[in-house]
Amino acid sequence: MRAKGYSDALQAFVSDIVSSSVFIYNNVCEKLKPVPEKFSYKFSPRDLKRVFEGMSKGSIETVNSVESLAILWTQEITRAFIDPVANESDKDRINLLLSDNFTKVFKSQIDLNLYWIF
Repeated sequence: MRAKGYSDALQAFVSDIVSSSVFIYNNVCEKLKPVPEKFSYKFSPRDLKRVFEGMSKGSIETVNSVESLAILWTQEITRAFIDPVANESDKDRINLLLSDNFTKVFKSQIDLNLYWIF
């Protein structure tokens, strides 16, 4: 983020976003293993890479506040780990992980349903 000229306030979140993203990825891989009825649950490091690639495409004009950074991160985690999941209870499990980590990273709560309909 520094190379693009983002503010120090936004850069302060980078380490926590990375570690929370890895934590979510590890949990998803551990808890949602592929089985015959859920054969599409094949998560790989590529999914985590997609989160960071998506975030890196955020321009300084659109990611200009902590709120916009939080929304971007939430959208990318959702796209990588929730969208491929078909089962509602599994989606809820990942949403809970995301919500808990969001609170740890951004020190506040967000109602994910304000932004997405599952």
